[in-house]
Amino acid sequence: MSHQILFFFSALGVFNGLLLSVYFLLGVRPKRLVNYCLGFLLLMICIRVGASCFYFFKKDIPKIIIQSGFIANFLIGPFLFVYLKSHIKFEKQIFKTDKIHIGVLILLITIFSVVFPFSKHPKIWNFFIRYYIHGTLTIYLILSAKFIKPIVIKIINNRKMLTSENRWLVILFAANVLITLGFVISLKTTYVFGPIWFSLVFYITIGYLLFNKKKIVVFQKEPALKKIKDAEALILLNKLKKLMEKEKLYKKSNLKLNDVAKELNITSNRLSQLLNENIGKSFTLFLNEYRIKEAKQLLINYNKFTIEAIGYEAGFSSKSSFFCHL
Repeated sequence: MSHQILFFFSALGVFNGLLLSVYFLLGVRPKRLVNYCLGFLLLMICIRVGASCFYFFKKDIPKIIIQSGFIANFLIGPFLFVYLKSHIKFEKQIFKTDKIHIGVLILLITIFSVVFPFSKHPKIWNFFIRYYIHGTLTIYLILSAKFIKPIVIKIINNRKMLTSENRWLVILFAANVLITLGFVISLKTTYVFGPIWFSLVFYITIGYLLFNKKKIVVFQKEPALKKIKDAEALILLNKLKKLMEKEKLYKKSNLKLNDVAKELNITSNRLSQLLNENIGKSFTLFLNEYRIKEAKQLLINYNKFTIEAIGYEAGFSSKSSFFCHL
């Protein structure tokens, strides 16, 4: 009976955590990569805890479940790091480098899992890989702490200065540290301590969030953008000018606002704001002015070309869109 009670409490947190991760991945608005990152973070934690839970109560579980637990544990740190980094450094935007970062790690652990499956190489996983994964998680927790440090300093100096978002990030980081410590302790005591500890931390965290729901907001609407400083605007405009005049990005007929924003390493909203505040033009108007200028130059240099061909060469996607701007 006591065995069943232990299983119930240790699995309860995992089950509810999985439901919450599915909600974060599928039900949260707005649909943004940073929210998906949080959903995958919770999903990895639940898979890792769930594998430990089933292993304790049933030693002969399929080896793929144990291997899944190792893989999930390996990815917890990177997802936490990228989530905190995107919130604190890049206005809740996950850039190409972070996607590559996560993608490479997933690819590496997938290849290793296929070449050295746990079912055939348990010693490699139980000794070398286990300690490597724990070391990797520790490194990512330390790197993540770098982003949390300024918020902790705010707490020490003046707690009232904390925003609802800052409170959430501190809680998320602290919960991950506590869960990791729980599994470290379980290695020295009993393995079931980790899943039970996770359930305890999970419900305390959820309870705290619900009790302070007016002070803590996990998912916020897009914040109003502050005016871009003159010095920053000048740098961005020079980069934009280089992209247009030297690399001639405008000649790509399917060029979108988000494509140019990525080249400048800013959000699409930020680029739109930059153009509106400093040039007084929309992105489409800004782009088409370059295309019209290019078309005029082509007419002078290549007068044997048809008007339609010149329009396409200048970057217009259709004959009608070119003619309406003449």
